[in-house]
Amino acid sequence: MNRAEVDGVFQRDCTTSTSAPASDLVMASISGAAALGLLVTGAVLMAEDAEYAKEKIDGSGLGVVFLSMSSLPILTGSIWGPSAAYGYTNAARCVELRERFPTCASAPECATRGLCTWDSPRCVAKTEADCAASEACIKHGRCTPRDGVCVASGDVRTGP
Repeated sequence: MNRAEVDGVFQRDCTTSTSAPASDLVMASISGAAALGLLVTGAVLMAEDAEYAKEKIDGSGLGVVFLSMSSLPILTGSIWGPSAAYGYTNAARCVELRERFPTCASAPECATRGLCTWDSPRCVAKTEADCAASEACIKHGRCTPRDGVCVASGDVRTGP
C-alpha cells in the first residue's frame, strides 16, 4: 500500500482501496479457524488419551501433535491480522486526508513548504509562485524551486 503520510508529509497517491486489507483479514480468519480446529481436535484426543491412561491402555499421543500443529496457523494469523489492521488504518487515513485536502494547494505542505503543484506521485514545488507564498520562503529564504522543493537562491546550482 502507498502510505498516506511519509515522514509527516501527506502523499496524494496514497491507497484508498481496502481490497488488500480485506484479503489479509480473510487469511487471518482462515488461520484462526484452522488453529481453533487443531486446538479442539488436540484437546479431544488428549482427553481420550487420559481415559485410556485410566484403563492402563496406551493412547495415541496425537493430541500433542495436533496442539503443536496449531502453532503454525497461530503464527501466520499473527502476521495477517496486524497487516489487515495497518491496511484499513492507512486507507482510512488516506481517504480522510484527501477529503480534507482535495488538491496540493489545499494541503498544509503548500503553505509551509511550497509543495503546491501535483507532479505524480506527490505534491512538489514547481514554480516560484509555489515557493513565494510559503513559510519556507517568508521565514527561511527558500524561495526558488529546485528538484521539487523550495531552496534558498544560493543553493541553486547551474550546470554539472
